[in-house]
Amino acid sequence: TGRLEGVRVAARPMPKTGVTELLVHAPDRPGLFAAIAAVLASAGADVSDARIHTTKDGMAFDVFSILDSQGGPFGADHVDAIGPLVARVQAVAEGRAPAELRRQTVPRRAAAFSIEPWVVFDNALTPSASVIEASGRDRPGLLADLAGILAEAGLSIVSAHIDAYGERASDVFYVVDGDGGQISDPARIAALRVRLAAALRDNEPDAPSDPARNKLAVAPASKAR
Repeated sequence: TGRLEGVRVAARPMPKTGVTELLVHAPDRPGLFAAIAAVLASAGADVSDARIHTTKDGMAFDVFSILDSQGGPFGADHVDAIGPLVARVQAVAEGRAPAELRRQTVPRRAAAFSIEPWVVFDNALTPSASVIEASGRDRPGLLADLAGILAEAGLSIVSAHIDAYGERASDVFYVVDGDGGQISDPARIAALRVRLAAALRDNEPDAPSDPARNKLAVAPASKAR
């Protein structure tokens, strides 16, 4: 794969906000967001928030807020971890390294109650994209898995909003098909629901149901441009 020009990657710990901010500016392409998320997951970085901005000239500006395994800013205590992470993200964004979209394998863990996963698909929220909200137990690599499934389905993520409520993650993706339109085929929508729900259940333990089972409202996502 040829190297892409115009790629800029930078990261900085931000102790006041409790995260490390990773900024990626690169020519947009299908699967770019998923590839970056996969690199972060393999490096042990937990994404607590992500924002995607796509300019009219086809450039992506993605901002990730990342944490270490202890819940602190990634690399704040081990600054030497930031350089290699930036280099790996740069290589993937430039097309010099393959995008590893393989599913993450994590051990099931004990929990006081199970968290029922669910997937909401909405074509009425905006005419410019299909909105998918996937919610379930938060775990390492979840964002990479969900984004990878969307990339494998040929969808481009034009905007995203990542949130966590205790142990529940709620990830909202604004996606378009290869022609830039919404996904309208009911069979394709159903297949996506099944795959996303399976990823959400991957680390779900056997436990009583979550007492707060009501679905969350679709979270606001950053406006696609």
